[in-house]
Amino acid sequence: MVREVCWATCAVALALIVSMNNVSAQTWTKEPRAVLGVALGRPLNESSVPRCEAGTTLPTDICLSKDSGLAEAPARFTIERHPFPYADLTVVVDEAGIVSAVVAIMSSEKFGEFAATLVERYGAPTSKTNEAWQAKSGAVFQSQALSWRGKVVTILAMERGHRVDRAVVAFNDNEAARRAEAAAKAKTQGAASKL
Repeated sequence: MVREVCWATCAVALALIVSMNNVSAQTWTKEPRAVLGVALGRPLNESSVPRCEAGTTLPTDICLSKDSGLAEAPARFTIERHPFPYADLTVVVDEAGIVSAVVAIMSSEKFGEFAATLVERYGAPTSKTNEAWQAKSGAVFQSQALSWRGKVVTILAMERGHRVDRAVVAFNDNEAARRAEAAAKAKTQGAASKL
């Protein structure tokens, strides 16, 4: 499966959505602290998922491989050998060295299957909407959006992400989202002050 690259756009957009919609009318009782052994809101080295061995062409167990670059933060790590072969799963480590999100990208056709898994594991979403999604060509498609909003973690699942045929599910650490929002605001203010 080809690795998708929308991280800058998707991560910032998802972080802003999290921060703008902090309040939930429903209480979420099955809020996770980790996804597939990767602890959200903690340094990556506190997770139970090991790094993939260098030179191993096909790992036999779940492990993390670094996507690119030498820096450990900010960085992206691919989760290899996870139980969802139809999805690309990526761990996002922010500038502070904290796991800010685990993001899954898959075919929109697999969204229903993955959403059913989320409901089975985490309970009913705290919010469920159907939205119009418009492609660059102007065509409009229906897109289901589910969210689970907790005190520490927010899960956002969108049937149509950055492309009409790609679904995006993000497990976000709320504090990391607030840090990202503050950094984006400071950057905008800095740029505005130069006008």
